[in-house]
Amino acid sequence: MGGTFHSPSFPGMYPNHAENIWNIEVDDGYRIVLYFTEFDIEFSYQCEYDMIRVLSDDQEIARHCGNKDSVLVTSDDLTVRSPSNRMRVMFISDYSNEERFIGFKAHYYAEDIDECATENGGCDHYCHNYLSGYYCSCRAEYILHTDQRTCRVECTGHVFNQLEGIIVSPDYPLYYPKSSECDWTIDVEDGYVITLHFDTFDIESHPEVNCPYDFIKVWNGDDYMGPFCGDVPPSDIVSVRNKMKIMFHSDYSGNNVGFKAVYSTIAQPCETLYPPVNGQMRGGNFTFKENIHFTCDTGYYLVGSQTRTCKDDGSWTGVKPQCKVVNCGPPPDVSHGRFEVMGDGFTYTSVVVYYCDEFYELVGPSIRECGPNALWDSENPFCKPICGEASFAPRDRPRGRLLGGHEANEGSWPWVAFLDIDAPLHDIHGGICSGSLINEEWIITAAHCVTNKGTNRNTFGQLIESTSVRVRLGLHRQSEPSEHVMERRVSEIIRHSSYNPVTFDNDIALLHVSEPVQFSEYVRPVCLPPTDLITTSEFGMEFEDEIPRPPPDEMAIILGWGLTSNGGSRADSLLEAYVPIVEQEICRDVYAPNGWDITASMLCAGYEEGGRDACRGDSGGPLLFEDPNTLQYFVYGLVSWGRPGECASPDSYGVYARVSGHLYWIKDETAIHR
Repeated sequence: MGGTFHSPSFPGMYPNHAENIWNIEVDDGYRIVLYFTEFDIEFSYQCEYDMIRVLSDDQEIARHCGNKDSVLVTSDDLTVRSPSNRMRVMFISDYSNEERFIGFKAHYYAEDIDECATENGGCDHYCHNYLSGYYCSCRAEYILHTDQRTCRVECTGHVFNQLEGIIVSPDYPLYYPKSSECDWTIDVEDGYVITLHFDTFDIESHPEVNCPYDFIKVWNGDDYMGPFCGDVPPSDIVSVRNKMKIMFHSDYSGNNVGFKAVYSTIAQPCETLYPPVNGQMRGGNFTFKENIHFTCDTGYYLVGSQTRTCKDDGSWTGVKPQCKVVNCGPPPDVSHGRFEVMGDGFTYTSVVVYYCDEFYELVGPSIRECGPNALWDSENPFCKPICGEASFAPRDRPRGRLLGGHEANEGSWPWVAFLDIDAPLHDIHGGICSGSLINEEWIITAAHCVTNKGTNRNTFGQLIESTSVRVRLGLHRQSEPSEHVMERRVSEIIRHSSYNPVTFDNDIALLHVSEPVQFSEYVRPVCLPPTDLITTSEFGMEFEDEIPRPPPDEMAIILGWGLTSNGGSRADSLLEAYVPIVEQEICRDVYAPNGWDITASMLCAGYEEGGRDACRGDSGGPLLFEDPNTLQYFVYGLVSWGRPGECASPDSYGVYARVSGHLYWIKDETAIHR
């Protein structure tokens, strides 16, 4: 299977008149590869003097001379492959050498022949090479013929039960296999008639004899039709019953693409159906076993059969469908509001328009439409109280003070609440405080208004009973209460957990009235400070985020029925006054000598020279600002404390609890305790 040989006298100079022959033969299925590791033979044009000749089956396949510097010799030139398993190598030298040439050293080995590389080895489908031989194989569903080259197919027993289909010859649209037998049976339900149509037809024929090689036959009832061959398809074939069989035969030769046949069926018709009103129908062949599908337009739902099938007796399964409009049903009621329906009840595309009662405004969409999924689009709106607005205009900016200040216009501050407190241990301003209505159920006031006073250490700082507080809303003149006044009892008092009854830090509380308040022109809520203005406290203390402090000298409104002079009597009518905001550090400096601390939960307002201030009986009342954009009033502070007995005195500013610093607490508590 391999070896080596060399020229005479190698590596010495080879002799003249030499003629040496090496006959190499390896096993069948191999060829011989010859190459040279040393080569130095006298060079001549076409190697006519000294040479190496390589022959195979008496045919010269190579001739070499020269050496590494010769143009006729390259590494590729020095490798020779025989086409068969035999090779003859001849070395010839003439009568003289002008130089010393050492000849050659040659090597050879057996190399497997890849029979599959040429014309697929004669195989129809697959050719497999192995050492010293090869074999053929076929694709799935094919069988190797006895000639071990041809692949034939036995495609029998195919049954088609569908009402329509396609039948093709094996390997269509490629050439059909040789020496094959195929058959296809179409077997549909009773009541159907089969029509067979050939789209493509190319079967080997003979010019003189009728289909002697390859052909198709069709079994129809008790008769055979055919044989058929050639390139002209037979006419459509209609079955006499519900069965038909196609048989195909091919011999050992020929290259034709075969056929493509399409079959269809017709059956017993049913009555014509129509789509329902506001719906559609899919399928229009009203024959046996045909299905008709019904759907409804957007916004409608189907009542009846979604699918109906034609039966063999000409009737339909199921019941006649109808499309009915979807109904979203009435939307949820809107508290303190109503809605009107535009359209046919609460059905698809109907629209509801929302309105709020007087003193309320709509939050959310004002219009909702009934959608195709029987749901109202968008979220349900709600009506929230319109805060910080009055039905009656206030006076022009008042110049007086609550100590003898100007009387307010009746109804101009409809959120101010008069708190009548009847608690045995509650020594606060003769049982009078104020508060502010923030919604239908809640009033905000100062925490010290609902806290026991006095020297009894066991009761000092305790929360008073809620039943001891009576609330009057819409009150203007105490001595002549009008028909607009609304009274409520308090069902619950929520005092800030961090309230300090000594320092009045976090002096804020919430009152839950026993029955929701009905708004009127004289009873309306005030706004809380807007949350979108909240920033972090600038004092770096543990205190809720707050809106920026108003700049010094910004004018705020204070209201109440408190004392009109130090040691004097309370006001009979609601009084109003404007006071400027005082810078926090200035206020701290004023109260620091007395050991009183102005914390981050407090702010100050008033005049350095005095003259305007809240006083005893005004506690818990609002300190108001007007939003310049919306013109709505919001409660920024609550009347909290001041220098005892020195209301409106010089260097005696009023101190207020900062509402803006407790917004999260207010909203959480009122939501939890509703």
